[in-house]
Amino acid sequence: MTGGVVTVEESASAPRRESMFLKIMILAFLMIALLVPLAMIGNIVTERRSLARQVMDQIGAGWGSRQNIGPVVLSVPYRETVVDGNGRVSTLDRTARFLPEDLHIETSVEPQVRRRSLYDVVVYTAHVTMTGYFKRPNLALVRLDNPNCVLWDDVKLTLPVSDRKGINPGASLKWRDTAVELSPAAPAISASLFGTGLEAPVSNLRELDADMKLPFEINMDVKGTEWFQLQPAGKTTVAHLTSNWKDPSFMGGFLPDTRQIGNDGFEATWRLTSLSRAYPQAWRDFEMSENDQAVNLIKSGFGASFIRPVDTYQQTERSVKYGALFILLTFTTFVLVELLQSVRVHPVQYLMVGAALCLFYLLLLSLSEQVSFGLAYAIGATATIGITTMYTVNVLGGVRQGLLTGVGLTTLYTFLYVLLQLEDYALLTGSVALFLILGFVMFITRRINWYELRRSPA
Repeated sequence: MTGGVVTVEESASAPRRESMFLKIMILAFLMIALLVPLAMIGNIVTERRSLARQVMDQIGAGWGSRQNIGPVVLSVPYRETVVDGNGRVSTLDRTARFLPEDLHIETSVEPQVRRRSLYDVVVYTAHVTMTGYFKRPNLALVRLDNPNCVLWDDVKLTLPVSDRKGINPGASLKWRDTAVELSPAAPAISASLFGTGLEAPVSNLRELDADMKLPFEINMDVKGTEWFQLQPAGKTTVAHLTSNWKDPSFMGGFLPDTRQIGNDGFEATWRLTSLSRAYPQAWRDFEMSENDQAVNLIKSGFGASFIRPVDTYQQTERSVKYGALFILLTFTTFVLVELLQSVRVHPVQYLMVGAALCLFYLLLLSLSEQVSFGLAYAIGATATIGITTMYTVNVLGGVRQGLLTGVGLTTLYTFLYVLLQLEDYALLTGSVALFLILGFVMFITRRINWYELRRSPA
């Protein structure tokens, strides 16, 4: 513009600037609109995962759910006389719990995969052997000053099991070299944990010496689903867990002291003391509420989860989170082609390409329920890249441009698959890759005069 006169070049470039600005606004709107189907696909992934969880719970209801075994205790009932604030005297039946001095647990777990409809569920049978010894209950530990209030003839050894229907027939107890019959534990009033599992009478403790060892041995087979957990019950607890499952995830309040994992399975060993767990060596039921009891067991339990090596729903969900980035990079590529090669792409054509990119994730989800995740990813990515490449050959006006788009999408989908496999280094790898992509875009657009929207002279 000179002296208020608009030149022909300036008047021609103004509509072009306005046109490109409008297109960028439209593309921004399309990006936001395409987030809606991505969110819907994400909801479908969540729904399918929820259905898989329901199937797992249904199988667990018939086979045995997630099992938490122990702690093995001596349950000592007693009667206590209580005087309330009004001077009324009442007698209460209560129970004191005593843990063993020493406990060794040997467990062999045999997992297997059960399939129902589209879903695979890991179930197992655990062969558990517990050996150790108690001492005669020390009433001073639970502040019982009157030994006459203890009902010695009703003392029981109790072994809680979180889902009792998973206990196979044949569970046995040897108490002081004598076989004792185990029976289902009677429902407990003050602590629901000890109303599940097994129990057996162990009377004749009244006259025993306080330092006498009372050895025991428990053998049982327990069926469960997904994970298996034990409790550190002794002053010292040593647990050895073996399995032919090659992809364990150790869980709970303690990791194993030693472990070995190979193609034939794994073995792990825990060595724990009473100082490390969240409950004492002896207590009275009313001193630990059901809620506190559950929290303490969560804190102190240890074991293994028998997970599938590939969780298709988790990986699909992670891939959907990259959907907006894929659409942004693809749209950016098209805009650069428009700027650098004077090709016009209509917003509807952008929408078609964005829809194809969104449908990839729906293809991935549906295929991964039928075949392995890797194969599902390869089929979905090939189909999406193929249809997008053929479409862009016509949209961009040449085979070369279409093939370049196909190569770019192939690179993106390969990169996404690598990210999904990395897990621990996904954030680092993704950040570096995005930085390099931004640097590449800055390099190829360095000569564009964004005010005139044309390349400046070299």
